[in-house]
Amino acid sequence: MNYGWPRVVPFAVVGTFYFGVLMYPVLRILGMTFPDWHPRTAALLVILVGPLAGRLAFEWFPNATTRLFSAFALTWLGFSFIAFLLLVPWELVNLIFDLPRQASGWSLMTATVVVGGYGFVNTQLLAIRTVNVNAPQVLRNSS
Repeated sequence: MNYGWPRVVPFAVVGTFYFGVLMYPVLRILGMTFPDWHPRTAALLVILVGPLAGRLAFEWFPNATTRLFSAFALTWLGFSFIAFLLLVPWELVNLIFDLPRQASGWSLMTATVVVGGYGFVNTQLLAIRTVNVNAPQVLRNSS
């Protein structure tokens, strides 16, 4: 009787997560920062479809250009997740205290850019070292 629910529930969960992490922080922070900004269809399509399209383009057509789109999409995901983590506590505090919208928008945007920029620079400084571990007892027990 309820044959559609097993198919609908995973799409609803993924869709909610996708919207909550990738779209809501961008739209909410931009809406607070620029109160007169009302996104049109093109802007909403870029925000909604852009990250997924960039990643899938590289999966389907791997080349230098689509790799750049994929890197941009994953960077967008990282910045959106940081914005989400900053926005959730702000929303909870805003329920109790009436925080100024535009100042909050600028503060959240600045914090997102600073934390994301620090993370981006920090990933460029990674150094991978190989460490040899002498463990003869592991060799004896694996036979």
